[in-house]
Amino acid sequence: NDDDIIPLLNKATHDWQIGRLTNFEYLLKLNKYSGRSYHDLSQYPVFPWIIADYTSDVLDLTKPEAFRDLSKPMGAMKESRLNELKSRISKLYNTDESSNFLYGSFYSSSATVIGYLIRMEPFTTLHVELQNGKFDIGDRLFVSIPEAWESATSSQMDFRELIPEFYYLPDFLVNENKLDLGIYSKTNEKSTMLSYLNGHQVLLIS
Repeated sequence: NDDDIIPLLNKATHDWQIGRLTNFEYLLKLNKYSGRSYHDLSQYPVFPWIIADYTSDVLDLTKPEAFRDLSKPMGAMKESRLNELKSRISKLYNTDESSNFLYGSFYSSSATVIGYLIRMEPFTTLHVELQNGKFDIGDRLFVSIPEAWESATSSQMDFRELIPEFYYLPDFLVNENKLDLGIYSKTNEKSTMLSYLNGHQVLLIS
């Protein structure tokens, strides 16, 4: 009921503005009041990408371009991709009603959550069940935060945000169970993911 939620939302926003709530705590409350829950993979809590620079050797936090523009959804991060999506709609608008949409996938889904948390149970088992009893090929698994960002800002079918674990649980990035996740052709799994996690945590607090 909106009449019940709005006062709670207003209080949370006020507490955040005066520093009584951290950014992390405030985002968790926003997720809770919007009906999202850790108990429902289809409505799992959503946290935003914050860093936008995954190519520099040293992340320069004095540069605005190092940060994701939070005024835009993921689908609008790159003007070139957004224009391509708009062009597709204009071409198909009068011929194929089923194609009258801008984004072809959601910013969060059960598959996205399972993909991020594949190294931890019960998500390992859930992933295998989704893939008919086996792991997907290595190049389609989540093995690199920079590669995930590149896909989510460039691909025609990937607009995913992050999950809270990116800001407090480094364990989910480590293959402690020695799972056979195949061979990823582009980068090294451990070094590329763990090196960015601390930056995410610090920036969310700041």
